[in-house]
Amino acid sequence: MISGVMAGTPTGGADWSSRQRQERFRENQSAALRECLLGRRAAGCDLLARALTASLTAPTVDKVSLLATLGLLAMVGEKPPSADQVDLVARAITDGDTLAVAGLHAVHAQRAVFAAETTTARTWACASATAVDRLSDAELATCLEIVALLAWVEACLGRRYDAERHCDRGAALAVHTGQTVLLPFLLLGRGLAWLPTAMGQRPRPTTPHQPADGPAHPLLASLTDREREIAYVAGTGRKNKEIADELNLSPRTVELHLTRIYRKLGIPSRAALARLMSQLGDVTAERDADGA
Repeated sequence: MISGVMAGTPTGGADWSSRQRQERFRENQSAALRECLLGRRAAGCDLLARALTASLTAPTVDKVSLLATLGLLAMVGEKPPSADQVDLVARAITDGDTLAVAGLHAVHAQRAVFAAETTTARTWACASATAVDRLSDAELATCLEIVALLAWVEACLGRRYDAERHCDRGAALAVHTGQTVLLPFLLLGRGLAWLPTAMGQRPRPTTPHQPADGPAHPLLASLTDREREIAYVAGTGRKNKEIADELNLSPRTVELHLTRIYRKLGIPSRAALARLMSQLGDVTAERDADGA
């Protein structure tokens, strides 16, 4: 299969304006991915590396797709993209290309994970997630390798809910667009999200108003465990970015949870949530004092 793929791979001087050539290129990329899933990783990696080197005149999205695919192979035992490969793609990215920026940031995050640079990895992963969340489904479907790679990085960093929602979105798009070769990577990322993290698992935070044990206050019974956790932290006055950092989430995920919290509790704003959580804290303190 690999020899046939190489014969049809565009070279550095190829005319990438041809739609047929671009479609052939994507087919070759999928073939290389299948080779890796079948255990022939060295051949697949060699094909992708050669294709990336030959992609000087390729559209940016194809360069980013190749780079992200090399990142996916690191999920199954290979090395992440090299600094030279990242630099090759970075030089082609222009300002305002949200899709390409999202992919480059995801690759940077993965390289930081492999280097055990946790803080740097989180910064890059958060930047990639912010960019991915701005993309429409039609835009993201042109380079699903990005969301698969991002989800894997988020799983390694303990950002479970971010990894889960990105995997779910990517899997739905993969099925809808026929890119099923990416499903094993998306499902792997989703599964990893609920295992102990590769970067060290952080304890769940507690706040002055959050009971360490016991049932939730009846007013909060409609909230999920994660929503209650965010409500308690938000009730202390922290901003979305601070909540995200404390709970290992992206700011966008915090924002989505807060919207659901407001709706379930029937309150209009963060200020109203802070007042409610303060009142619940006072009630809890009085109850504890009475039981002492």
